[in-house]
Amino acid sequence: MTILLPGQNAPLTQQDAEMVVSFGGRSVVDVSAYLLDGSGKVRGDEDMVFYGQTANPSRSVRLQVSDTRRAVLSLDLSRVPEAIERIAVCAAVDNSAAPNGTLSDTLPIEVEIAAYRFAPVPERSDISAITLIELYRRNGA
Repeated sequence: MTILLPGQNAPLTQQDAEMVVSFGGRSVVDVSAYLLDGSGKVRGDEDMVFYGQTANPSRSVRLQVSDTRRAVLSLDLSRVPEAIERIAVCAAVDNSAAPNGTLSDTLPIEVEIAAYRFAPVPERSDISAITLIELYRRNGA
């Protein structure tokens, strides 16, 4: 398994991949994915994947499992709509379960996809949401 550092990128050569996001600590965390167009925005509600909408219409991103310590996203990159340039995977503390919770309460955070592992650390202790990882088309591919 290759460990990625903050800001580092690496090729994802397979079309189908499973991303596992895991958390330690005591806060409940919600994981979501946003399919972003060239302007860095979702085109509408259909480009958001979260506990209340577990797949986008093309089923290129599916939230398979989500509980308080782990989330699994299944990706089929061959089905990502052409207008989508990036997929941002984010985590946010569920403030209904932990009103003053922060991501520092969830450490360690780990993201695994294909042969890669990444352990993001929030830059500040008061952060309650973070973009964990972004997948993007390199040179339009």
